[in-house]
Amino acid sequence: MADKPDPEIGLLALAAHEIQGPLRRIEAYADRLADPDPAEVARAAAVILREAARARRLAADVIAWAKIDATDAVAEPVRLDLLVTAVADDWAAGAELADITLDLEPTTVPADPALVRPLVSNLLENALVHRKPETRATITVTLRAEDSRAVLAVADNGVGFAGNGAALFRPFHRAGSDRPGSGLGLAIAGAAAERLGWTLTAEGRPGDGALFRMEIRG
Repeated sequence: MADKPDPEIGLLALAAHEIQGPLRRIEAYADRLADPDPAEVARAAAVILREAARARRLAADVIAWAKIDATDAVAEPVRLDLLVTAVADDWAAGAELADITLDLEPTTVPADPALVRPLVSNLLENALVHRKPETRATITVTLRAEDSRAVLAVADNGVGFAGNGAALFRPFHRAGSDRPGSGLGLAIAGAAAERLGWTLTAEGRPGDGALFRMEIRG
């Protein structure tokens, strides 16, 4: 019987493939740094810096994925509303083209903060990155206690997506070929939710925003 494929090896193979794009563009534009035209040099330098940033982000996200996969979740009582507020404040500080609204009921759940932070952070970043062109992003985060569960939701007015929302949580899946990002942010969020035992779902329509909803059972 064949051994079951190692998901980490699969992720590394995908990452190795994905990083080839930025590296090829860096190599292609490096020769242009010797061009006698200053405008061409400036253009080449800008492309190299952009692609280097993409490669660096991809490497950072692969490390983040590996950390989540290696984390032995340790549940402790967590004031989820306070933790979400702290993560949102970090993003709001640099989000000049976004309004982030929090509507959070005081809620304590058993969770591992080391997994909750990247989960919430990547959902907020996804909403910020995928805003509509020339449009200010509006992001609303709600937290409600419902019977024996809590529901945390992140809604935005961004570009939305078509098709199956579950596919968004696969590594390197992009709802469109022109989408920015490493292709791992929502996969990291999905992996963190799975480790926490939370149910994370996504709903959206092209041009009509997206809603990410987490069901948390105590």
